Amino acid sequence: MRVGFPLLLLCSITAPLLGQEPGSNAPPAGPGAEPREPAPPTFTLTLGAGVFAGPKYPGSDEMRVLPLPIIGVDYKNRVFLGASSSGVGAGVGVNLIRSRHVTLTAGLGGSESRPEDRADALAGMSDRRLGFAAVSGINYQAGPLSAGFTFSAGLRDNAGLTGTGTLGLTLPVTRRTFLSLGGNITVANQDAMFFEYGITPTEAGRRASLIATGDSRLQPGDGVAYSPDGGIRDMGGTASLAYMLSRKWSLFGFGGVTRLSDEAARSSLVRRRTNWTTGAGITVAL
Repeated sequence: MRVGFPLLLLCSITAPLLGQEPGSNAPPAGPGAEPREPAPPTFTLTLGAGVFAGPKYPGSDEMRVLPLPIIGVDYKNRVFLGASSSGVGAGVGVNLIRSRHVTLTAGLGGSESRPEDRADALAGMSDRRLGFAAVSGINYQAGPLSAGFTFSAGLRDNAGLTGTGTLGLTLPVTRRTFLSLGGNITVANQDAMFFEYGITPTEAGRRASLIATGDSRLQPGDGVAYSPDGGIRDMGGTASLAYMLSRKWSLFGFGGVTRLSDEAARSSLVRRRTNWTTGAGITVAL
């Protein structure tokens, strides 16, 4: 199950930048000085706005541009709404463990709907409603490097189980500019693969009927049922750049690429195996 496709992409890009401040790449105060973990604020609110451009759904060859409202609420580094600053949660959740190097989260995420009329390749498919998932993740941070794993279990519509492993690197370019690079791989069980790329016999029949009537939205081979096996679903990478205007305001831009596995790409719903995304925005921490 994909937990909010544009939302998760944004979270994976901006989460490593949360908490950065101008000049945060400065060295310790003196020789042998031990870094000290500052006491977290009781309540942190991050608001922002941006724009997202990407495929209409993973595997689509049609693009869409969406406004991207950004909200993040954090209470004592324990309870969060939006993106967890560790990068392993999105939605509503709690940091079960929050130390200098390790964060373990659990929470509830959501997935966007997928109506049939969103893209031509979905003609004849059933509308997919909003979804919910139980999400848990662990992240390990060592200086500029991070590694994590997120597990998601769909809570309705037989959305299945997915797991995503991530590697990240965040580096200061200047005292106000930060570069973040990341890579990820997602595995999914058979239910989750079918949820995204499967075609039931009933849907295949509707698609075949549309093809027979000359519907230009579908291609000749699109009227076939498909049930993918579980396994690797996709791999991808992201890059982002953030500029800290002040201690509260920041600008960011990002780009990402996702490559679907052979099993996913065999579905007639997939018109483009490699998808690109991009976007930009501004945030303020209150």
